[in-house]
Amino acid sequence: MNLYDTIFKRRSVRHFDMRPLNPDLLSQINGYIANVKQIDNIDKAHFNLVDEKMTTGGIRTPHYFLASGQDGQGACINAGFALAELDLYLQSKGFGSIFLGFTKPIQKSDKTGFIISFGFGNSTVPLRKSADDFKRLPINTISNIDNSITQTARIAPSAVNSQPWFINYQPGKITIDYHGRGILKLALKKKMSMVDLGIVTKFIEIALQHENKTVESINVNTGKNVSIEITFK
Repeated sequence: MNLYDTIFKRRSVRHFDMRPLNPDLLSQINGYIANVKQIDNIDKAHFNLVDEKMTTGGIRTPHYFLASGQDGQGACINAGFALAELDLYLQSKGFGSIFLGFTKPIQKSDKTGFIISFGFGNSTVPLRKSADDFKRLPINTISNIDNSITQTARIAPSAVNSQPWFINYQPGKITIDYHGRGILKLALKKKMSMVDLGIVTKFIEIALQHENKTVESINVNTGKNVSIEITFK
């Protein structure tokens, strides 16, 4: 199963077989995230592979990537962008995975610039059957255009399913605007909503590629009004 097909069947897994994966497999997964593409014009995210003894709080998984970076919006967006690809890759290979906002590192060195934890491992939890299994906001809440790209973006994971984005279309360009909703706008804006913007950007990129479009650039405008522009042909 490829990454695009996995989008419509993935789930946030909450029950894991706590036996660790073998070292060779872990090395391959660590190599995958080390080489995954990140967005160029913003701060990069970094990922440290640790086991469950090195974290506290939240859902327990046998392995975690701790994402970190500069204290700003860019690294958070790149953390979501890169981990979204890893999430789909792992689930396409039969592993379970989940974004974890409440699981924190224990070691002081891992706390510097910490953004989010990402848990993974073996799991017997099945994938979803189809996009109909997702509970998400209606299309007209996240875009004024209902097409295959918006439908893909709609099922991207986000903190408490807040889906803090609005998608606009122009010829050869898609703009993803940060759009916090209600009390979650204040509660999640600093980190988690920026991670969510990175995740939905990766989903849109994969959807464009599935439609044989060439993504020419991804540009992030940070600051008060955060937006991400994807150009394609």
